[in-house]
Amino acid sequence: MDSAQIPINLPINEQNKVIESIKPKNNYSVLPVILIILGLLETIWFSYYLITLILVIPKLGALYSNLNVKQTTSPYLAVLLVAMFVLIALAETFYGIWLNKLQKAQSGLPAKHKRIVKIIFALTILLFALWFVALVFSAVLPIYTLNSAF
Repeated sequence: MDSAQIPINLPINEQNKVIESIKPKNNYSVLPVILIILGLLETIWFSYYLITLILVIPKLGALYSNLNVKQTTSPYLAVLLVAMFVLIALAETFYGIWLNKLQKAQSGLPAKHKRIVKIIFALTILLFALWFVALVFSAVLPIYTLNSAF
């Protein structure tokens, strides 16, 4: 039954039921595409920060040793943390690609995977918050230590 065959003498709620029954079901979700884009943006962002850390840490170490300043944390811990963030971002990207292929094969994204993607989005926000806190501490603690050394 197409829309031209819907009897107009039915009550409105019955007409709506008929329309809903003949409407094509679109189970396509944009969540995998958003996950791919988010993963790529995170990968670029954290990779840039990782390269910057790798280039700056030796210079900071030399500066701290010249000024006799004791480092509060290992700078290589920051490199390890950011490298972990890069790997997580790459995993998000590849999971999004896999979900996109799965969605095309099954003509829709299963509800289980939709929940997993939403959890990944929440964890990504938490990841950025953790990164921001680590960034603030990595900038503030050496400055505080440098000032207290004089």
